[in-house]
Amino acid sequence: MPNLQITALILWLAPWIGTLLAYVLSVQAGEIAACIPHFEGCTSVSKVGRHPPGFFIFKATMLPVAGLTIVYWKLCYDWLAALGDSASRPRAMMLWLGLISSLALILYTTYLGSDGEGYRFMRRFGTVIYFGFTFLAQVLLAARIRSLAPRHANLQDIARLKLAMCALILIGGLLLAATANLFEDDDAIQNIAEWNIATMMTFYPFLTWLMWRRSNFEVRFSVGQR
Repeated sequence: MPNLQITALILWLAPWIGTLLAYVLSVQAGEIAACIPHFEGCTSVSKVGRHPPGFFIFKATMLPVAGLTIVYWKLCYDWLAALGDSASRPRAMMLWLGLISSLALILYTTYLGSDGEGYRFMRRFGTVIYFGFTFLAQVLLAARIRSLAPRHANLQDIARLKLAMCALILIGGLLLAATANLFEDDDAIQNIAEWNIATMMTFYPFLTWLMWRRSNFEVRFSVGQR
């Protein structure tokens, strides 16, 4: 009986480890400046994986993560159903948003480091879809848990934390849009917002893992005979 709860843990740890290793290698190679990007904004997340040798670590991490994210959202869909969530349309919308965001992450990662206006457009398109659709899927998941409050009170503190995190992500996204339109050269603020948004989004699956543990979520496979 496989314990697929580990899927959520991997989605939290793998991006952190891969991005950190890519960052260290890029700094050592002189491709980016050394700093604490969450507070100083010396570089963007994309620049960490734009040039070798960090390029290889970043892609080798993020492409499998994107594939595993598809599994994660399917598990979230099945978990809500197991909890008794009868609203099939919001669950289906959450699942499709998660699936599309995963494909967008694959698109972005694949074209990262490529030169040309067409490649740049594909990266930008993948980034916008990934962050936007992941955010919406995360909001839907937290909202569905909140709607099940009478039956699952032990999950509500984490659900509230998820919603609060989504609110912070939204504020960060608005900050990114505002600085892009109001200031011509304020890359540091945009980089700080980008790093913190990405950090919160990758921390979200850890909270899901805590919920899965509290609800004793298990996945079972069976084989029948005709």
